[in-house]
Amino acid sequence: MPSTDNVPATTKQIIQDGISKYFLQKYGTRYWLVLVDNHFDNVFTLFIYSRFKRDQLTKSHEVITLSRNQMPKTELIKLIRKTSQLSLEFRDTRHLINVVEPIRFDPTHGHNF
Repeated sequence: MPSTDNVPATTKQIIQDGISKYFLQKYGTRYWLVLVDNHFDNVFTLFIYSRFKRDQLTKSHEVITLSRNQMPKTELIKLIRKTSQLSLEFRDTRHLINVVEPIRFDPTHGHNF
């Protein structure tokens, strides 16, 4: 397996810049990272989530999207852990959190099939 030292500097820099852009270190705000293994688009997407302690609203910002061919998942995880000490959650589109029925009829939004 290749080491994370062989990762292009641009990938490392994009991850660092994306995290620092949205990690504002505001008082009373919780920050964490979420890595989504998207099988529909064949990509990995890294998000940074934040939630103020009194709010129910969770904000998410996309940090980077990488093709699955660009880097193995294990190497991407190592790179993220080297870059940030924020907690890291994993999501997989094969195991969705809220599985809902597809919309069959919604004339307001144009779902008429």
